[in-house]
Amino acid sequence: MSPNRSCRWWSEPLVHFIALGLIVFALDHIWQKRTDTSATTVSITETELERRAILFAAESKRTPTDEDLQALLYAYVEEEALVREALSMGLDEGDTIVRRRLAQKARFMLEDTTPPPAPSREEVCAFHAAQAEQFSTPPARAFRHVFIRPDQPVPDTRARALLETVSSQNWQSLGDPFILRREYPLSSRADIVGAFGPDFAQALFQLDREAVFQGPLPSAYGLHLVAITDTREASQSDCEDVFTEVESALIESRQREINAARLREIVGRYNVVVEE
Repeated sequence: MSPNRSCRWWSEPLVHFIALGLIVFALDHIWQKRTDTSATTVSITETELERRAILFAAESKRTPTDEDLQALLYAYVEEEALVREALSMGLDEGDTIVRRRLAQKARFMLEDTTPPPAPSREEVCAFHAAQAEQFSTPPARAFRHVFIRPDQPVPDTRARALLETVSSQNWQSLGDPFILRREYPLSSRADIVGAFGPDFAQALFQLDREAVFQGPLPSAYGLHLVAITDTREASQSDCEDVFTEVESALIESRQREINAARLREIVGRYNVVVEE
């Protein structure tokens, strides 16, 4: 066969098609062989084995032996084999717990990013001014009280009678036993709501700021004769005094905004179809 004829043979489209098919077939064979091998191979890194050994030592309070390491390795292989079998059978489909766990891990990966750059001093103080209430000192009240149980006969009448006689000298000997404290230091409205309920807290902050007993005030427990012993009014903090706290809050706020934007971008890739 002459060189010219050989070149004409190689330039035929049919020859190109057959050659391309052979290449694709060979690549597919290599890929399938590699896939089959990886599907039946369980690999564990030294880092993962070391992590499991550390967990074992923390839980059992001793260093794992060679037998323990073998057991840890087998437990990993067993877990991986079962996971692969479950995936091959489609057991992950429609499982609410699996779906939530995957979403949780994806969200964690999304949020596990480098924090935004440190804001300038001007930005921190501007955030402080915009969120002044968050960094202000809330009002507070210190008080002592005499408790009247609600299951006693005519508790209102008894409370009013005690109000006539109670004083800073005898208050500890009057009233009924109380399961919590009978005297409280300066406490915010939120703290008092948590201890006595919202009605008591609201009434307490409306009392005259005098060290005399007033009331009775209702709570979740019963009735109380209350004397205000100290007060603190709300005050605005200076940016410089709480600079570190405000800076951390601003960085956290910006990180949440970045995470939310990333999540919106991911969700925006999908079309939503409500099937009837």
